Amino acid sequence: MFGFLGSCRDVRWFSAVNAVLLIVLIAAPLITAQKKHGSKGQDIEKLDLRILYVGELNTPRSKAFIEFFKKQAKDVKSAALDGSAVKIARDADVVVLDWAQGGEAAEMRPIGDRLTWTKPTVLIGSSGLNLSIGWHLRGGFG
Repeated sequence: MFGFLGSCRDVRWFSAVNAVLLIVLIAAPLITAQKKHGSKGQDIEKLDLRILYVGELNTPRSKAFIEFFKKQAKDVKSAALDGSAVKIARDADVVVLDWAQGGEAAEMRPIGDRLTWTKPTVLIGSSGLNLSIGWHLRGGFG
C-alpha cells in the first residue's frame, strides 16, 4: 500500500505509521482552514464579490438578507424597487432581486428593460413572476 515505507513484517508498526500519516493528512487541512476562516468568533474571510440587493428596504426580511450578505461578501449595496438599481448595478457582480407579489408588478421594472439587463441575477420570492409580467415574457402566471 504505502510503498515508500518499504517492506514491513511487523503489522503493528505498519498500522501505527498509517495512523500517524492519516492524522497528519487530516489535521493539516483542518488547522489551515481554521486559521483561514477564523475560530471562536473571529471574522471569516469574505468573498471578493460585489452584491446588490434590490427589494423593499427597511423590512425585517430585507435587513436579514443584507446582514447575511455583508457577512459573506466584501461589498454589499441595496436599492429599492423604484428603478434606482439600474445605475447602482453597474458596479455589482451579482444582483439579488427580492420582490413580493403585488398589484404594481405589471407596471414596474426595478432592474430596467430586459434587452439592456446584463447582470447575473438571483430571483427571490415572487420576483420571477413579477419580472416576467413587467418584461412581457411568456409564462407570467402561477
